[in-house]
Amino acid sequence: MYSVDATDNCGSVTRRRVSGPASSSFMGVGSDIVMYSAHDLSGNNATCSFSIIVRDMEPPQITCASSMTLPTDVGVCGRVVTYTAATVSDNCPGPQSQLSSGANTVSGSSFSVGPTSVSFSANDTAGQVSSCSFMVTILDQELPTLICPADIVAGSDAGACNTQVSFGAVSSTDNCQQTQVSQILGGVNNSVFTVGSSLIRYRSLDTSGNAQTCNFTVTVRDVQLPTISCPASISVNALTGQCVAPVSFVAPVGLDNCVGSSTSLTAGLPSGSSFGV
Repeated sequence: MYSVDATDNCGSVTRRRVSGPASSSFMGVGSDIVMYSAHDLSGNNATCSFSIIVRDMEPPQITCASSMTLPTDVGVCGRVVTYTAATVSDNCPGPQSQLSSGANTVSGSSFSVGPTSVSFSANDTAGQVSSCSFMVTILDQELPTLICPADIVAGSDAGACNTQVSFGAVSSTDNCQQTQVSQILGGVNNSVFTVGSSLIRYRSLDTSGNAQTCNFTVTVRDVQLPTISCPASISVNALTGQCVAPVSFVAPVGLDNCVGSSTSLTAGLPSGSSFGV
């Protein structure tokens, strides 16, 4: 809205807009020149002009996608991510949006494990700038692979109830960085294992804290027979007037490479019994 005044030394003055927008009319962004003329009763006239400049001071409105958290693609240490581009509106036509955080964050590109900021900016024709951003977080939730040796069966060493056992190394791979492999249960490689079964367990841990385990057993069997020596054959005379004789002998005791063996009479009479002729 504007007003134009005109005065004269004699009487009234007629005022007329020659060019430019009228007061209280709608004016678009830009510059307009308004010209007025004034006429008195004697036919004298005068003119004046002024400029009206309308500036766009309103920045464009820009809206980004919501932040997202996603797992890695299978077998790789990242993920191909697609998202909706930022939407832009403005009070004046012609706003433009552009990705401002780097070409490696465009929709459809591969994002590495961890958080990545994606930023957009919008510029209108008046030079007003707005921006928005969102986070793309990629989580490594994939377990490492871990392969243990096959189960092992070995015989005990001669005269011993154990044997030394060697087994191959475990192998581990991961979609991301190198894993840390450690044995968490059982005897170590090239150590002595006693007769029986022993469980061996390994664990693989990646840099994201994902863990995988594998197991195998080491079984040592007692493959040696126990030894036993009996007394020499015994010959005695029967008691007078009887057809029997009491006989005593040292009962044999068996020996074995492992503890816990027992010796038992499987035929005949025990020592101290009366044996018939």
